[in-house]
Amino acid sequence: MNVPASMPVDLPRCSFVAPAGRAWPLPSTLLLRQAEKNRSGWLHRWLSHARVEITLFVFTLLTSGALLIAGFYFWHLSHLLAQTAPLLADGHHLTESALETARIGISLFVLIPVIGLFSALTRKLFLLRITCLAQHLYRLVNGDYSTRVNFSDSHDTLLYQRLGLMINQLAETLSEQEAQIHKTVLGLQESRAKAEAAYQAKSEFLANMSHELRTPLHGILSFASFGIKKITTAPPEKLLRYFTQIQESGTRLLELLNDLLDLAKMEAGGMRYHFAAQDLRQIIREVVSSQEAWLEEKRLQIQITDTATVGQIACDGMRIAQVIRNLLHNAIKFSPAEQQIDISLSTGQFPTGRRATDNQHVEALQVTIRDYGLGIPEGEQESIFDKFVQSSKSKSSLGGTGLGLAICQEIIQAHRGKIFAHTGLAQGAAVTFILPVALPELAQGSGASPV
Repeated sequence: MNVPASMPVDLPRCSFVAPAGRAWPLPSTLLLRQAEKNRSGWLHRWLSHARVEITLFVFTLLTSGALLIAGFYFWHLSHLLAQTAPLLADGHHLTESALETARIGISLFVLIPVIGLFSALTRKLFLLRITCLAQHLYRLVNGDYSTRVNFSDSHDTLLYQRLGLMINQLAETLSEQEAQIHKTVLGLQESRAKAEAAYQAKSEFLANMSHELRTPLHGILSFASFGIKKITTAPPEKLLRYFTQIQESGTRLLELLNDLLDLAKMEAGGMRYHFAAQDLRQIIREVVSSQEAWLEEKRLQIQITDTATVGQIACDGMRIAQVIRNLLHNAIKFSPAEQQIDISLSTGQFPTGRRATDNQHVEALQVTIRDYGLGIPEGEQESIFDKFVQSSKSKSSLGGTGLGLAICQEIIQAHRGKIFAHTGLAQGAAVTFILPVALPELAQGSGASPV
């Protein structure tokens, strides 16, 4: 992943643009806007609601007064008709007609205010429903996607219920979109953090590599120059020391170049393996023997503990020797003088599948290399196997490229094995790798081929 020299600004300050061209602010910005609008608009909403309530109260008061006046008028008219009934005995039919007309008029006079009161009450309920829906919409506009319309009243109209359902569905959709945007933002932030870490690690690697390459080259050139100048005057012992230093510097330079070549192969997926039956005990002995000069220089002791019931294993002997050499090299480099390094070989079981539900196991060999030096800080037991990454305790003083353990992990994984660093040690560090005894099933296109 290519990372520019100048990294982009923080993601939380950016905006996401909708297909229609409208900028979607981040959730934190929405909450701030909502709080500001709530503080500025509460008085306006309260006055609007109070105006509606006062209007309805006055209308109800006037309607009630009209009903009282109509009732009194009806009682007074009935009383007058009762008093004049004996005088109008001859005009019985006229009286009945007048009474009927009066009853109709009074009924209309009473019915109209009742209808008006009913209309006012219905209007009040309708306005309350509309106000409730408007409040929910207002919250949605201001980013409160948790709002929901409740249907607690059995007298809610069908229109109110349908509008409420639409608002609830809209709120759920917006809430899901907000969660997805938040998840995307977190993913982008995590990706950017990884990119920055990789960029920083690669920069440190280039700086360390220039130093690591310069040191052995300088040693080769310096001791070669000494030998040329003193070839006729220096005693053989001093010339031998010059040649030994040249050989050691050349060997170190070759190891660095091999690491770089292996890294290039890893990046291109072209690392090839040749599996065959190998004696793991013999591989360990040969690697230890190749480091005897360095062990004697630091006065270190090697303690090998072998409890394995088998020694033969299907592997690429050269690559497994490279793993053991890298681990032993780290143990020697980080161990103080006159200390001990433990190498243990044992037999165990290794799961055949990569899923937790796979219960089948195969016989495996386990190798652990333990030193009593600087150790690995807690929390770095996994990151030290990443490319270009070194332990925080070692990169400041002992140098290195940060490729050795990454290459070891690549080799062990190609053998369908596992490598890890131990945690909770009081002193020093311990790294273990486990390999299945049987020839692993080679994946197509893995770049491995059995001999």
